[in-house]
Amino acid sequence: GLPVWLEVISLSPRVFDIFNFFDREESAAIVDKALKETSETHRMKRSSTGASGYTVNSQRTSENGFDTHGTQAQAVKHRCLNVLGTCLLHAMARFLQVLYYASV
Repeated sequence: GLPVWLEVISLSPRVFDIFNFFDREESAAIVDKALKETSETHRMKRSSTGASGYTVNSQRTSENGFDTHGTQAQAVKHRCLNVLGTCLLHAMARFLQVLYYASV
């Protein structure tokens, strides 16, 4: 319910810090949905490299998964498009990616 606002960090490249974009409950729901995903293409798994196929790079420690249709993910996606002031990206912004970085 708080207003969303941006703080400019850099104009070139464009980097912004976004405040009040989502809360802990929303983020917990999105992470929970991603962790429960069973689809091979969307479930949490070790991040890969390369444009084709699934190639694990031992230097990468992250895991990623996707939330394509969750209620919270859809709300965050629509909020993002609203903050950006565009609906042009709607067709391209199909899902939310969840990343987990392991400590090394």
